Amino acid sequence: KIKSKKEKEDCIDKSIQVKQMESFKITAKEFLLLCTATDADEVYGVDDAYENLTEDNVEKEVRNAQKSLEEKNYIQSDFDGNSEIRDDLMELISCCVECNNVISVDHAQGNKGQTNVVYYIQDEKVVKSEKKDDIYIIGWLKKEMLYSDIKGLVKILPMERNNNIDKFHIPQNEVERA
Repeated sequence: KIKSKKEKEDCIDKSIQVKQMESFKITAKEFLLLCTATDADEVYGVDDAYENLTEDNVEKEVRNAQKSLEEKNYIQSDFDGNSEIRDDLMELISCCVECNNVISVDHAQGNKGQTNVVYYIQDEKVVKSEKKDDIYIIGWLKKEMLYSDIKGLVKILPMERNNNIDKFHIPQNEVERA
């Protein structure tokens, strides 16, 4: 049966509503390890936690990240050492590495430190990744909530016209040349 556009949107909406209930807390090392399961070469918005490590230390840290993910029940390993990522988490990670657009917002919270929020947008799906300290909290966000979510992080100032302010003008030919 072919679904109408409205039926497809409703289906996606219901799916995202269910998914929005759960978020995952992971470190940069865990995030990058999960991304390797998608054969991704890179992912935007995640610190390279393995950057300055020796090869031996990288192997050790990968084992530690895998053990931590197992303890959180985010992955399961069998006796042969093969690991399987939870389907819901794998879907989130896949959206992060295969997204069409990324929006990144650094948000200072006074004396509480800084939060980095990255929105990974893939068609009708949006994953929100919020980094606070060394932990990434990732989960689904309804696409129609994207603007209001960003607006809550960014101070948007209304433009007031004031004739006393010096104006800067770039001639059209300079814009075209650039």
